[in-house]
Amino acid sequence: MPRSSQPTGPKILVVDDVPDFAAMIKSILSKAKMNVRAVLSPRRAVRDVTRIGGFDLLITTLVMREMGGFDVIRGVRSAGASLPIMMITGYGSEQSAIEAMRLGASDYMTKPVVPEELVARVK
Repeated sequence: MPRSSQPTGPKILVVDDVPDFAAMIKSILSKAKMNVRAVLSPRRAVRDVTRIGGFDLLITTLVMREMGGFDVIRGVRSAGASLPIMMITGYGSEQSAIEAMRLGASDYMTKPVVPEELVARVK
């Protein structure tokens, strides 16, 4: 018999090079019984999605030091992965939203993240 505290929702990979933000997103979604893994390296996120697979959603931020969110989307899509991608940014603009969608993101959110809105969008 499964325990009620076990994740039952989608398997989500979160990438942000700011540890506190990645941990916050993981916490919000984990409390909603989602199976969440957070990584701090955008390159690792692309590798995990394309080599390991099995994720139902990738959440990436736009601005990261090692590699930007647009490049994360490009890397995932060029490898043939078709999972939904959500971009979250504190630098939201109509232009960046259009570019994210053009590259293959399925959703775009601006910070600050409202927990209830994030959970609703992921579900």
